[in-house]
Amino acid sequence: NRTDCCQDRAIPLVLEVSDDTTTWREVARRDAPFVTWSVEFTTQTARYVRARALRRTILHLDGVLVHR
Repeated sequence: NRTDCCQDRAIPLVLEVSDDTTTWREVARRDAPFVTWSVEFTTQTARYVRARALRRTILHLDGVLVHR
């Protein structure tokens, strides 16, 4: 997330996975401000991953890494 200001813009933030971009499953949620967020969750089979803010905001993440 940004380090200069506005970290609260990225919360609440959820990570979701999908096989078809129609049905999404939430795998992680962040409700507190953060600079770096590392998430571990149970193994998921999915084709797509998305980070989604749960409110109208300006979402500006520095980067997202997905490891398989």
